[in-house]
Amino acid sequence: MNEPSIIPAIRDLSIIFPALESIVVLVLLSILIVQIRALVILLNDEIKPMLEATQETADTVRNTTNFVSKRVARPFVSAISFGAGVRQAVKTVKQQVVPSKNKDAELDSEDTLASDSSELSAPEPPVSASDMGETTGADNG
Repeated sequence: MNEPSIIPAIRDLSIIFPALESIVVLVLLSILIVQIRALVILLNDEIKPMLEATQETADTVRNTTNFVSKRVARPFVSAISFGAGVRQAVKTVKQQVVPSKNKDAELDSEDTLASDSSELSAPEPPVSASDMGETTGADNG
C-alpha cells in the first residue's frame, strides 16, 4: 500500500476551495462597501445641494405667485368687476330714467322695433309728395 491515497488530497482541496471562496467574497464585499461609501458622499456633496437649490427655486416661484395674485391679479379683477358693476348700474338707471322723461324716445324705440321687423318683410314703396298731403299746381286749378 505504497500508493498515495486520494482521500488526503480531496480533504486538502475541500479546505482550500472554501477558503479561496471566502477570500473572494470578502474582497467583493469590501469593494461593495467602498462603492456604497462613494455613493453616500456623492449624494451629500452633489445631489443634496441640487435638491436644496430646487427647493429654493420652488419657494421663490410660490412666493412670486402669491405676490402677483395678491398685488396684481386680485386688484385688477376687483377693478374690472367694479367697472362692470358701475356700467350695469348706469345702464339700468339710464333705461329707467330716460323713457319716463321723454315719451318720444319711447315711441321712437317702438318705431325702430317695428321697422326692424318690417325689414324682414317686403319693402314699402317710396312716399310721394301727394301721399304726404302736399298740393301741386295741378290740384289747385
